[in-house]
Amino acid sequence: MHHPNILSHTLSHIPSHHIITLHNTGTGWTFSFATADGLRDAAYHAVNTYRQYREDFDNIGKRGMQQDLSWDHAATLYEEVLVAAKYVW
Repeated sequence: MHHPNILSHTLSHIPSHHIITLHNTGTGWTFSFATADGLRDAAYHAVNTYRQYREDFDNIGKRGMQQDLSWDHAATLYEEVLVAAKYVW
């Protein structure tokens, strides 16, 4: 996913395989610049993980599916931000 995307908070970046094995975190691959090279690099890391570290790849998908991406959850998060902003003005 292109990182500046509005949905980027739903994806926790995995820059390399060692991050997966050391921290068991991440839900996908992001890229900072919306270019063919950025997309290619992210896709390369995803395919490489799939081919060489299949169990880790499967765990990435499981972590992604465990997230609460419902509208109710999103609305709660936005409400918290708006309430906090109310007291900053």
